[in-house]
Formats: sequence, structure tokens, C-alpha cells
Amino acid sequence: MTELGLLLLRADASPSIGAGHLMRSLALAQAWRRRGGSFAFATRGLPAALADRIANEGGSVIELSEATATNDAEQLGALVRERHARAVVIDGYTLTTAHHRAAREAGAKTLVIDDTGEHQRYECDLVLNQNLHADERFYGDRASHCRLLLGVRYTLLRQEYLRAGSEPKPIAPVAKTVLLSFGGADPAKLGERAIDAVDELASLEAVLLIGAANPRRAALEARAEKSRATRVFADVTDMPRWLRWADVAVVAAGSTVWELAYMGVPALVTPVADNQLGVAEGAERAGFAASMGHERTLDAGRIANKLDELCKSETTRRAMSAAGRNTIDGAGADRVVAALLNEQNRESP
Repeated sequence: MTELGLLLLRADASPSIGAGHLMRSLALAQAWRRRGGSFAFATRGLPAALADRIANEGGSVIELSEATATNDAEQLGALVRERHARAVVIDGYTLTTAHHRAAREAGAKTLVIDDTGEHQRYECDLVLNQNLHADERFYGDRASHCRLLLGVRYTLLRQEYLRAGSEPKPIAPVAKTVLLSFGGADPAKLGERAIDAVDELASLEAVLLIGAANPRRAALEARAEKSRATRVFADVTDMPRWLRWADVAVVAAGSTVWELAYMGVPALVTPVADNQLGVAEGAERAGFAASMGHERTLDAGRIANKLDELCKSETTRRAMSAAGRNTIDGAGADRVVAALLNEQNRESP
């Protein structure tokens, strides 16, 4: 087996930004490790549960010191040299072109995960945009050596989903079980609105899954105790089990959308930030989810109405399930690792 060496991943997770960047990067780390490499996350202020998750996957966590953006990039470059990293993954809206430059100048092939073209210039080796709305025009200002990996062909799914497989639960005439999930932190407090929405409908059973970075766990659990239908579970490690359990899902328009599509679970999605608008719109166009609009316009009554419509329409849910499985094939992380290995065989300019 070829020695891949160390993959260094620069990503953060916290109550304010959630855990999406880190968790999708973890999918890439898993694929790298399957090919014989090792991995480490360079991060700061990581919740203990997420650090444990990385350790359980065979990786390590390098805690960065507090720094300005410039010093953060310098720390990344220094880590590449110190750890002899062969490749670097950069995933985060606060990370900049300086990080691309620092990692490459330290000798590592560098991949940036990017959703909307938020960096001013791209001096990395590869840019990954795993979304349906990915467009080369986002990346017009890029170095000649920078190549693009665009679209759901490269969607990153963690190993637990691939092990579970994509065969969906049979479509019920009327949906009865609902999965609720709004990211690792849910700063928009959609969990509370969703609990109230489910309570407006008869004959539903719901589960709200919250992440390790959610600071309102106690309040949500107390609210669920008063609910007719909803239970709350924190920091679950068996997400595929719950996706298999659910007839439908109500989720934020983040990485969970791709996981639901892969497993054929019909979904209602809502953007919780402007950079998620493209995900929600793309999922609706592709037919595997329906967008409820931005969370700013969403109340419990609107969630309840949309959920009631979806639960009652077997035809809609059957079409959504098939469309999701036809869109996401689960091989994205392996394709990205292959692209990184191809870059290692290219001469640097």
C-alpha cells in the first residue's frame, strides 16, 4: 500500500459556527485513512465530544493558540513543516488566501472546501465545492495551478453512512416519524420552533438531534419533556440509525441534506444562513427536498403546515426518496482523495 503520509485538516467547530465544517472534513479524513494515510485536525476551542470523535476515528487534534488571521496562517504553515504533512485541507469562512499560500509554500498539496466563492483569491491546488449550485464563475480569480472539483459527484459522506447503505425505509402511506436536526449548535433556535410545530399535528412521533456544540441542551430537553411527541438526543454517534427510522426529516440546509438524500429520506429544509440558500434551492430543483424558505421567515405554524402536507403525500415522498438516491452516490470522498493523490504526482509550478 502506498504511504500517503499525514493529511492536516484546518477546521473549527463551536456554538457560534456549528460543526458542519469539521464534520464534512472528517469524511475526507476517513477516506484518506482508508487509503493508508494518517490525519490530524488543527483547530481551536474544539468541544470535547468532537475531539473524542476524531480520536475514535484514529486521528489527532492539534490545539492552535489564539491568533490573528495572519498568525493563524503562519501557524498552519509551521505545522505543515513540523509534522511533514503531505496534504492540507482548509475549511472555514474565516480562513483566507494567506492559509492557501502558507500551506503550499510549506510543501503540502492544498485543498480548500468552499461553498460560495468566499475567498478573494485561490492559490491552493484544489477547490472543492460539493453543492448542486457549484459554478466555475465563483473561482475566476485563481492561480494557474488551481483545479476545481465541482458538484455532488464530490459530496463528502462519512463512513457511517456508507456502511449503512442507501437502501431506504419503505415509503408509508402516511408518514408518522419525523427527524429534526438543525446543525451542531443551532444558533437560530429552530429546535424550539420545530418542537412546537410537531405538537400542532396529530399522530406524529419526532426526534430532535442536537450536536455537541449546542449550548441550549438543558432547555431543549426540558421543552421536550412537556411536548406531546418529541424526544431530544444529544451528540448521537449513530445518525444513520435515525435516518433509517424517520419517514421524513426537517433540517437546516447544511451537510445533513446530502446524508438524507443518500439514504432516501424525504426532507423539508431551511437555510439558517445566506450561504445555505443555494443548497436549499438546489435540493428542491433536484427533487429530493422542499425548501421552507430562510429561517428568518419561518415560524412553528409554517413548519407544521409544510410538514403536514409532506406527511400526507405518499407520491411526493416516494419521488423525493428516489431523486435523492439518484443524486448522491456516496463515492465523493474517495474521488477527492484520488484528486489529491493526482496532485502529488504533478510537478509544482
